[in-house]
Amino acid sequence: MISSERDCYVALASLVNPPDISINQLVSEYSASHTWQRLVAGKIKYHSKLTNRAQTYSPATNSHEYTVITPIDNRWPSKLNDLLDEAPLALWIRGESDLRSLTLNSVAIVGSRAATRYGLQVTQDLSTYLVNHQICVVSGAAYGIDAQAHRTAIAESGSTVAVIASGIDLDYPKDHEGLFRKIATSGSVITELPPGTAISRNRFLTRNRVIAALSDKTVVVEAPNRSGALNTANWANQLGRLTYGVPGPINSLLSSGVNSRIATGELKALAKKEQLLAS
Repeated sequence: MISSERDCYVALASLVNPPDISINQLVSEYSASHTWQRLVAGKIKYHSKLTNRAQTYSPATNSHEYTVITPIDNRWPSKLNDLLDEAPLALWIRGESDLRSLTLNSVAIVGSRAATRYGLQVTQDLSTYLVNHQICVVSGAAYGIDAQAHRTAIAESGSTVAVIASGIDLDYPKDHEGLFRKIATSGSVITELPPGTAISRNRFLTRNRVIAALSDKTVVVEAPNRSGALNTANWANQLGRLTYGVPGPINSLLSSGVNSRIATGELKALAKKEQLLAS
């Protein structure tokens, strides 16, 4: 029987489609255990489908391959609480489970999957600079800018966190299976989605809020006008985080989204990497 507050957090996180604002509000107002009990009893009327799943839910067998932490654990990064009713209910982790300490000083580097040589070189320079100043590099483990940020942090013996949009047991993209193993050695691979959860477009967008919230600052290196990286920047701006863009060639489609948002003031132009150490 699920009764402890911590187990109820994990149970809720295993069933909801995050971020579930209505469930989060109930947890904030009452508790995870109270919310879980009401859900199982069918007293949350607008969640009838979730009630059916809750009534047949059984905890997953613990795996030595991953750890689960919740907002009541001392390893939980309090930065995530800034998401308020859109904060994760739990995190599944491969690697270092003390995310509070790991991301105490952290910067997100995000950008296009189809990165140019310029973008990859800038990412390498920024990631090297950050880890040499004991700052954790956060990104999404996608092709292009994300992967370059992680690989550089690892090569420089720094720490890095990959926030993924699937269950912790699924490596996506599959080509990055080796990279995920290295990230888990140098830091953490994390997700708010339970094991077995498949990739979907919407889950990439919702995970972006976690990248933004975990990071003190966010840097967009390259991004066209429609880009998940810019979605991450939007979240960072909403959270009041410093959000930078790397200016690119005016004739480059991969820099068009960054350049236009620098022009409108939505991103601060990153003219030199030393800006990342400024308060």
